[in-house]
Amino acid sequence: MGDKQEEFLAKNPHLAEFLPFLKELRSESPRGQVLIAAAYLHEMLKRILLGYMREVSEAGELVSGHHAPLGTFDARTEACFALGLIDDTERNELRLIRRIRNDLAHDPKARISSQSISNRCRELKFRCR
Repeated sequence: MGDKQEEFLAKNPHLAEFLPFLKELRSESPRGQVLIAAAYLHEMLKRILLGYMREVSEAGELVSGHHAPLGTFDARTEACFALGLIDDTERNELRLIRRIRNDLAHDPKARISSQSISNRCRELKFRCR
């Protein structure tokens, strides 16, 4: 790790886990990037929710497992929004990302360049240019 990166992480310790994720993400195809980034956001929503729950087994059961009430991307997004943990813009961004992810994950012929996915990408307010 270079001096600049060490200095950056010293000032921003909360990004220590995120930077390796970005490096890995860059090595993926566009489809892979969407799927992995959405999975990362799904996990972050889980961590946000758990951060506001009591440390009891029931909390984990709400967010993890096949039939967990807060186990889906959509349920976690809506729960975070209802609890005031994310705002309207963040909720809308997450909904768009979920739809883009679903299109790419469930349709093997879907492409980032398709009209519907391109349109959704253009709706994102926090997109890379």
